[in-house]
Amino acid sequence: MSIMDMKSYSKDEISCQVEHVSLKFIQEVHQNLCCLQVVSNTMFIALKTGHIFIINLNDPATVHSFILPMLANSQEKLLCIWVNPQASLILFKTNFAKYFLGHVKRIVDGGKNSKLTTLKRLNKKSCDIRTVDWSFDESTLLVGTKEGKAYHIYLGPCVKNSNDDAQVTRIFSATESIDGIMFNKSLGALLIIGSQIMYWDSSISQKLGPIEVFSSTKPTATEQYQQTDKEFGSRFTFMGSKFAWVTQSGIVVGDLNDEKVLANARVLLYIELPASTHRVKDVRLTKYHLVLLRGSEIIVVNQLTMKIVFQESIFNSNDIEKLHSLCIDYSQVPPTTWCHSASNVYEIVMSGEDRSVWKLLCDTHRFEEALALDGLSSVQKDYVHSFYGDYYYEKQMWEEAAEQYSKTKMLNNCGPIALKFMKDSSQIASLQLLLRNYLSSTNDDYQVKQVILTSWIIQNYMNQLNDIDEKINRDASDEKLASQKTDIVKKFESFVTQNFNKMDKETIYQIISRQNRKKELLYFATLAEDYEYVLSYWIKLENWYESLKLLSSLQEPDLIYKYSNILLISSPDATINTWMQITSLDPVPLIPSILSYFTNYQKKKRAEGIHSNVQNHGVNYLKWCIRDQNNTVPIIHNTYLYMMIVDKTTDKDQEVIQFLTKHSKGHFDTDFILRLSLRYERYGVSICIYSEISLYEEAVSLALKHGRLQEAKKVATTVEDPDIKKTLWLDIAAAMIKQDRDIKNTLTLLIQESEGVLSVKDLLPLFDEFVTIAKLKEELVRSLEKHSMQITKLSQEIRDSLKIKSEIKNDIILFRNRYEKLKPGASCSYCSQPLQTRKFFVYPCGHSINTDCIIKIIMASNQYALKAKIQNMQKKLLRDRNSVKSEELEELLSAQCPLCSEISINSIDEPWEVDPNTALKWKI
Repeated sequence: MSIMDMKSYSKDEISCQVEHVSLKFIQEVHQNLCCLQVVSNTMFIALKTGHIFIINLNDPATVHSFILPMLANSQEKLLCIWVNPQASLILFKTNFAKYFLGHVKRIVDGGKNSKLTTLKRLNKKSCDIRTVDWSFDESTLLVGTKEGKAYHIYLGPCVKNSNDDAQVTRIFSATESIDGIMFNKSLGALLIIGSQIMYWDSSISQKLGPIEVFSSTKPTATEQYQQTDKEFGSRFTFMGSKFAWVTQSGIVVGDLNDEKVLANARVLLYIELPASTHRVKDVRLTKYHLVLLRGSEIIVVNQLTMKIVFQESIFNSNDIEKLHSLCIDYSQVPPTTWCHSASNVYEIVMSGEDRSVWKLLCDTHRFEEALALDGLSSVQKDYVHSFYGDYYYEKQMWEEAAEQYSKTKMLNNCGPIALKFMKDSSQIASLQLLLRNYLSSTNDDYQVKQVILTSWIIQNYMNQLNDIDEKINRDASDEKLASQKTDIVKKFESFVTQNFNKMDKETIYQIISRQNRKKELLYFATLAEDYEYVLSYWIKLENWYESLKLLSSLQEPDLIYKYSNILLISSPDATINTWMQITSLDPVPLIPSILSYFTNYQKKKRAEGIHSNVQNHGVNYLKWCIRDQNNTVPIIHNTYLYMMIVDKTTDKDQEVIQFLTKHSKGHFDTDFILRLSLRYERYGVSICIYSEISLYEEAVSLALKHGRLQEAKKVATTVEDPDIKKTLWLDIAAAMIKQDRDIKNTLTLLIQESEGVLSVKDLLPLFDEFVTIAKLKEELVRSLEKHSMQITKLSQEIRDSLKIKSEIKNDIILFRNRYEKLKPGASCSYCSQPLQTRKFFVYPCGHSINTDCIIKIIMASNQYALKAKIQNMQKKLLRDRNSVKSEELEELLSAQCPLCSEISINSIDEPWEVDPNTALKWKI
């Protein structure tokens, strides 16, 4: 019994009803209808008189009619028509055994193109065609005749040209009539002759064409049945791989997909049908039913049970109407079924065919076929999946059963089914598959259900891993166990990654941690971006490489600050390299950790002694921040200088001084570093700081106090104030004279190094009373000679000044008497107009220019200051003519010649204006 409640399920049966088709538009239809074909949703109605009606069922109001012109006399009647599956060609048959071919499109279009093709070669055979297979090719058909002949007819020539004839090839001969023929390249071939049915399997049909199969090869299998003793309508039909054949005792139904096609064929015996005086005249196949025509009855039989599901007789004007044949249009979904009598056409409307057989398919274990049925409700599909799951469960195919159970969407929970798999611990993989499938089909709106399922699945994974670990501990050499564990771990990681958003984080943490699965917990925490947990995990394991690798990838400053102390002390080199890779890191919060590391560094260095190679990585990091990152935060500079000064194991005064002057100038606490350097006797640093804050006397005093004479001299040399500089050099001189007994050399050295700041006169008071003149003689003589040279130089400069003064006086007198002679009729050097007609100026260069021309030249120049002055004077003159003195304007205009001074420099790139008459004179 299925795990589902099977007390009730849908018992939908096939629904059938017969509907009459109105043929009022055909006046002569009464007792005149000979054939009906419905192909590709197009209905073809043929009358015995040769009148053909073509109706497109998508537009039934439009009817195309056509009269067969080939009937020889009134005795010749149309018996039957066959239409190919594409509804493009029609084969006509008359009672005189004549055959014609018509093109549907040409008939519909009308005109001369509607001419039919007479199949002369077929007419000459005098054959009576009983069965037609037109499924092989659009222009190729296989036919079987009453005379026992089978023909291959190729209509290609007459399709192109109605005047050409078809190619007719006989492919089989027998002594009995051929009631059925079928060829399918992928399924095989069938031939029914009298009471015998022959089958060729697909291995033959795939290699050979229909001509070779029927004419040159032996059938794969044959079966004998009792041939019917009366001639009726169609005795053979097929649909896809299924076929049906009307025999004397019943209807043979087979499937070409069966392993033993003919041996496994079933027979619907007539005794299973209700009693009747009529025999089955026609048969047609649907997907799961047989449609039978018997007298005036239409009978529908279920192929799976061979039970009748529909039976109805057709009456016309209170009389029983005899039906002639059936036809089905397989191009429609579902297929449409039709039948006709001599006067009427009926449609057999069938619905719910798929719904009526799903349970029967399940009973025969054809579950995939049942699931492929159209029109099944979700409840019915759930029942099919449940039956399918039961089938696999009984066969102990656990994973397949779980797969099917999980597809039953109607279940509110999976508890009952899961309990089936929980009975045996070996079925846990199947249980996991079931739960995962349920989870994937659960809507996001049901969050509680998703949390329960994900937690359940994670718990199962933990149990699986614990079990496999126990087995590995018992037998570590078993490689298969290791492979199984790897597979489970991959499935766990894949599941967590795909369904992370459906999980409750805290619940999963509890499940995994209680199972003590550290690696799995680490993977989940990483996926949850709980990096603090992951980091603490690696730190607890003292795995500094993974810790720093995670920090480098995260680029999260807060985590770095939090764990900076332990990482820097435990792995300083790698930690500093990691910090340097994170540009967003602020070094200020790292100062406490760096100082803690520095304390540890000092202890280690003292323990190892003077030969220690331990590096101060904290100093390196701060140095990088200041030098490469241009960090100007005072605490960074103070910390760096503090560690450099306090570290007594190395002599780094020069490095500190260089850093102070190049990188830290103005960015450190001067008082703090000064006190620190004095306390730790870093006097070179102290002297440098004193100099930086302009406490030169303290700097020199500290240098002299600790015998740093050269540093004192360096400080004194850098001072710019002459009084302070002299004072400093006197202090240095006093110290040098006090220490050095070689007075002569000391005196000379002091005067040279002070660069003239000190003289013998300044140094004499520093010597004691025991110093003799003899020791100072050379320097005194040198000093007197220097003064003599200075006096001589000064005298020469006075004489040169007096000479220049005299020359200037003479030039002034000369310029006062200078004048220029103008010839009568002299013209302006700019405009060439007479000069005396207006006020003008004569320049030392010889140019004579009118005043208005001078102003014009200046205003066109780039002498903006001069132009501005002239414009201002002009404005003042417009307001008041007495506001500007003429001398002021004359002084401006006479300052320089406008033609040969810098006033005209901007006219150098301007073109000359040449008089055309003058230019003509220059032509050669």
